[in-house]
Amino acid sequence: ESTPTVTVEGGGARLPVVATHHAGIPEQAEHGVTGYLVAERDVMGLAHGLAKLAQDPARRVAMGEAARQKMKREYSLAAHRSRLEQIYATVLQGAPAMPADNMQGVPA
Repeated sequence: ESTPTVTVEGGGARLPVVATHHAGIPEQAEHGVTGYLVAERDVMGLAHGLAKLAQDPARRVAMGEAARQKMKREYSLAAHRSRLEQIYATVLQGAPAMPADNMQGVPA
């Protein structure tokens, strides 16, 4: 698992992300929309992203709201359930029928 929980929880709490392009973070945070992403080890880039959010409350609120909407859309229980249902439906549509002689122990 390469997606940090903290970015999902922060987005769910309407907090924009300031992070690096590492592992699964770019899948969770959209640069300029839900926060700022910089190269790994770019300390000045991280500081700049934090400063921009600290100096612009309207941007901070807008990015935080965008983060919340993204987390609801992509990481909520309903989103996960929907993806699982799609996987199950796909598997069941392509699964061969089980022969009756292999049904031992399966309740009727």
